[in-house]
Amino acid sequence: SSPPRSRLITSQMAAALAPTARSRSLPSFGSRKQRQLEAIQHLVTRHIQEPSLAELVAAESFAPTSTERGVTQWEHGHVVAALDVLNTYQRDRKAQFSMGILGHRPGYNRNYRADPRTRLIELLKRWLRERASSPTVDEGDLRNISALCRDTLNHTRLFPSRNSRSFLRTMAEVYDHLQWQLREVLERDRTCAELVQRALTLSRNLLSDAVGYLLVAATDMKQTDALPSLEVVALWQSLPTGIRPLPSRADPSLQKAMQTAWKSRCGQLVGALVSTTWCVRLFDGASAQEEASSALTDTADVPSLIEEVRAEFERGIFRNSGLCGSFRKPTAKGARESFLSAVEVAFDLAYLLGEALVQFHRISDGLGDYGMIRVSPWLHPFLEALVEKVQRLKSSLEKLNMEVEDSLIKARAKSQKVDPPTPSDRMCTRAHGAIARAVTNRESHAQLLLQALEELRSRSAPERLPHLIEGLGDACLQLENVLSSPYFRARVGDSFPDLPPLGASHVAAALAASTTAARSPASRLPRIADRDDGVTWEFGGSLTSPTTRSSEEGTLSPPRQSRPVDCYKAAPVIVGSNPFDADIVEDIAPAAVAIAPAPRVTEEAETARCTTPPAVEVPSVRGSQLLGRLGSRARALSTGAADLRPWRGNRGPQAPAAPPPGEGALRAEVSRLTSAFRGRGLRRHDRRSLLLDGGRLHIFDKGSSTQVKAVVDISKDVLDSSMVGDVVLSIMLKRAPQGATPESGVTDLKAYWFEFPSSELAAAFQKEISELRSMKGILP
Repeated sequence: SSPPRSRLITSQMAAALAPTARSRSLPSFGSRKQRQLEAIQHLVTRHIQEPSLAELVAAESFAPTSTERGVTQWEHGHVVAALDVLNTYQRDRKAQFSMGILGHRPGYNRNYRADPRTRLIELLKRWLRERASSPTVDEGDLRNISALCRDTLNHTRLFPSRNSRSFLRTMAEVYDHLQWQLREVLERDRTCAELVQRALTLSRNLLSDAVGYLLVAATDMKQTDALPSLEVVALWQSLPTGIRPLPSRADPSLQKAMQTAWKSRCGQLVGALVSTTWCVRLFDGASAQEEASSALTDTADVPSLIEEVRAEFERGIFRNSGLCGSFRKPTAKGARESFLSAVEVAFDLAYLLGEALVQFHRISDGLGDYGMIRVSPWLHPFLEALVEKVQRLKSSLEKLNMEVEDSLIKARAKSQKVDPPTPSDRMCTRAHGAIARAVTNRESHAQLLLQALEELRSRSAPERLPHLIEGLGDACLQLENVLSSPYFRARVGDSFPDLPPLGASHVAAALAASTTAARSPASRLPRIADRDDGVTWEFGGSLTSPTTRSSEEGTLSPPRQSRPVDCYKAAPVIVGSNPFDADIVEDIAPAAVAIAPAPRVTEEAETARCTTPPAVEVPSVRGSQLLGRLGSRARALSTGAADLRPWRGNRGPQAPAAPPPGEGALRAEVSRLTSAFRGRGLRRHDRRSLLLDGGRLHIFDKGSSTQVKAVVDISKDVLDSSMVGDVVLSIMLKRAPQGATPESGVTDLKAYWFEFPSSELAAAFQKEISELRSMKGILP
């Protein structure tokens, strides 16, 4: 029997439409596909800097990857979410008939292996997979890949689709996730350790490109064409035996090729620079020190070598100089001086980086932001010197580059005569790339390094210390509430042990034990002299054994103003060679929220302890800037509740009137400062009166000179006081929180910043507070 007429018509229509079935991803005309590919190639060239990613778009041997995630553990949630969006698009992608049949447009599966959409998807997937498990995502890379997705959304006519999950919708979702990830990157503050590491990385890049530029820009050393790389670690392979820092890495063929170049005066300067002790430490770390110790250059010869070459250039001796002909003329004196100045500054910069900055990096790795804030009296002057050297190197290289451009590059382009000998074309190409990376590019090594150093200075500012300690106290408070809650006990079960109170004595004992066990001679800090009193602390030995140096004879003599300790109210914490031990205990221990009660001490034990003075001396150091006034903190730290009695202040509705000031009292009208937005800097909050009299600090109500808000016992309640700049005094107090009694042992922290009208008045308050705090644990 014949089929019904309606079914026959439907089958005929389907047969007629079958040849015209197509995907919205594959246009019916080759011109659209070509336009898609050209548009994607243009966007990738504009936004992608990595050659391996850019090649994916135009590669002939192209194959799509799996639609599985391919990442086991991830660090960035939005990055891996964007990867899942792309995999879902590829997995669900279908072709559709170009025309509907009875109001329906059926789809069918089809493999897409090398069309423009797939190529861009694979580029994004590779980038996302590489960054998903990386600890950090570079802001610049994230902005570039995000801009690529955003610009793709402008081509709606070029990428049409009828699928519910279309190509452009997928790009929009990926763009959203990348923008959210960028927000997290911008909101995340980098730690001091990360900033020091970034500064070291940029410094290595800057010095390496500066050395390469000095080697090929203004010289005639064509032997460098045989070198596969001009990086410092590669130059070590070609150095001659006399200045070779790492003999095991020598390459005889490169040594032979560069033999004549290293004998020239310019070659000697560069060779001596890259073979110094600190240069090896900076570029190859401590692993190469043992091998290099017996073969390193005498660093005292480098400055004298620079002066010898300068004297020869002044006399017009250029026979073995290594300079190209254009810079041997009498009129090129400025270019020669720029060359020598760049070598001199690079030598100084390598010393600062390889000898000092790497040690600051060790401190930041071990103690984090806290350690860098504590060494800020050392760090900040060092950063200023480092910035000055970077700017001088940048200036010298820019001046030399201007001379090279005028005398060599432009002269050749204008068919002008260039005096021989001249650098090779490869030398000119290498020089141009090195100077662009080091100095002249918008995001050059020098520019980024200066930004990193400024950010490190801001991050390690002393005014951040109260914020850091307050954060620790808040974390301890919340942790104690969680660990002691019934809900926590229900989750961990009855087998979970009863936790001891997080008291100061526990913190002090743990820190003292850990720091004593971990202490080694290699980790000791150098001797630092107090500029005010001439007191010198030898960190290699006891902190309580200072000496003074006689400026006339250069000898060491006993310290002045020393006094023996008669009695300690509690057993002292033994502080060894690490100057951070006492600071860590004193700063972090008061942040504990449950202070253990003081042990009961018998009268006999108290008498024995007081009549047997410790065999140490405590210097009376005025105005010391030794790591946050280390002199006043080298004393024993009391760990009982008697010395940690909390200060509550007078918070009642009726504040007491100010007492009549006694003789020698200090009074000042100050501005109380509070944290600015996101803790960056300080801002004025209100006006206060301060009265320091009889060992107590009276803090008045805002705007009042008669009503006292709180009275602080300096010797018992002040944990820390320091000058922030010239006129700002920072004071850290411990106090009992609302609802707690002084006998409970529960403490909280309170930070004050007071801006004084003059630096002299601020210094007078700080001096008096320091002297009163020095009585802690000494007087009964």
